[in-house]
Amino acid sequence: MEVSWMIRTGGDGLYSTDQVAVHITHISTRPCMAEDDETNRLTATFDPKDWDVNKKTLTYMNLIYTDALWMAQFRVNMMALGFSLAAVESIDYSEQGAQGSNYVDMDVGKEFVKDAFRLGLDVSLQTD
Repeated sequence: MEVSWMIRTGGDGLYSTDQVAVHITHISTRPCMAEDDETNRLTATFDPKDWDVNKKTLTYMNLIYTDALWMAQFRVNMMALGFSLAAVESIDYSEQGAQGSNYVDMDVGKEFVKDAFRLGLDVSLQTD
């Protein structure tokens, strides 16, 4: 789904102290393909001009992962799309390695899946 959200980082994450606005351009969902994992994934694609994962930081990569303000603002934007509080509270960062040069992966719970279907979004998620 195409979106145009400016979401700020607070600089409190484990992998970055940057406080910048990141332009989110697209969100998409998919089931996790691992046999032992029934988690569904939500991916937020961002403009790499706004966030450089290769920037030198205190850690080996500059990641949005664990930034509290970014996640809070992302959840607010998801609520504006019609997702319930329970659904957006189920959104959380996936593992640290689940951020690429232009996206952040998140895990979503069953409430999110229910809302996605209720809202008629184009999703391919596991329902059980």
